[in-house]
Amino acid sequence: MLAILRGSWLTGGDNDTLTSLLLGGALIVSVTPSAVFELSFQMTMLATFGIVAFGVLQTRLTHRFPRQKGMRGVSNRVIGFVLSSLCVTLSATLLLLPIQWLVFGELSLITPLANLSVALLAAPLLALGLPMLLLVMVGLPCTALAVPAGGIARLMLRLDHALAEGNVVISLRQDFAAYVFIPLFVATAILLCVRLKRHLQPLVAAPAVLGVLVFTVLLFSFRAANADELQVIYRTTGSNDALLLYQNGESVICDLSAGSLAQLDADYALLKDLGAAQADVLLLTHYHSSQAAAVAKFSYSNLLRRLWVPAPESEQDTACLTELLAVALEREIAVTVYDRGEALHVFATGSITVSQLLYETRSVEPAYWLELAFGNEVVRYQSAAYGEYAQALDVPMVSDATYLIFGGHGPNPHATVHVPVWEGLREVWFSNEKSIEQAEPVEGLRYVICPKERALLLE
Repeated sequence: MLAILRGSWLTGGDNDTLTSLLLGGALIVSVTPSAVFELSFQMTMLATFGIVAFGVLQTRLTHRFPRQKGMRGVSNRVIGFVLSSLCVTLSATLLLLPIQWLVFGELSLITPLANLSVALLAAPLLALGLPMLLLVMVGLPCTALAVPAGGIARLMLRLDHALAEGNVVISLRQDFAAYVFIPLFVATAILLCVRLKRHLQPLVAAPAVLGVLVFTVLLFSFRAANADELQVIYRTTGSNDALLLYQNGESVICDLSAGSLAQLDADYALLKDLGAAQADVLLLTHYHSSQAAAVAKFSYSNLLRRLWVPAPESEQDTACLTELLAVALEREIAVTVYDRGEALHVFATGSITVSQLLYETRSVEPAYWLELAFGNEVVRYQSAAYGEYAQALDVPMVSDATYLIFGGHGPNPHATVHVPVWEGLREVWFSNEKSIEQAEPVEGLRYVICPKERALLLE
């Protein structure tokens, strides 16, 4: 596109920015037809089209700060540069919203600041990059251009990485999003096709402004309405378990098993469906040798804020913790080492408690329980054989649980699954059919065999 525009300028011919963009895209597709299915090509074309389509609005805005001499001229140039960068960012973001919504499901609010910080470096990078590409195409050496261009590119990446560490992400997966975005896209498309008079051209941006206002009002309204609710999901494969918590954009993954990358990705996918834009907390209940590698890969592609890990009880635990701390340091993840039996506070009014581990010689996996308390409700997850271990080791079994989950991870029960009779216990969940077949019947309790995941709403 730049080559076509510069070529027309050098030859004194007429040029049209939109035609140049479409011709540049057509040339790419003619060489690589599959490019139309690539996300990078789609985003490049849409973002550039947004900048072109709303360029008139940007020009009219920056013309309000004309070039002058003295300090007034300097301040006008600074203001014009900032406004121009913001207009470019918002113009590109508006046309990219369909992809942000349907593919990523989230939007970074740090983007305008990131674009502003690298805008000064973009011009020299383009000035070096375009002739470098032309030299490469004809087979000539371009080292003299590649070295400074590489330095500028690395500096831009460092700035972008530094800003990404303080990323503020908003989820676009809210149930009401379709009712806001679809009318926004349709109205914007219609106004872009209509030839508006010069003084009416700002109307093109009106749907976007209205859409942002409506989305913001609905987001805060829904969060206020759901402030006293906590969504809980128990996810199980029959042998590996997780307890997922979500409230008003905040999320917690309680990993109850080995915490492989596949498990963490599946856990986070469910939270994203609820509206999470990041994993605020990953809670590990016990250690496995593969956890550090899984957390490293998971946090590389997803935003993980905090890691809660138990105090180590063996040399093997200490080695796993050391590896996890190294990953957390590299990814800048805050780490909390908690004591078993200590209440960990979540969602202002909730708490999570993890018990001591119980071992017997017939299994290398520990038996334990985890309790989530929220309002008047208590959800207790425990290994299916925990009651059997507790009885053998003379450990008291006392709880205020409303819901009891017999998990699939850890030691299997040797014989009968002992269902405790606690006051207030209403429902018992089993991770597989084998466990429920071994459970003793208790009058007044509802027994449930869980599918892959089961949801619960606490108030």
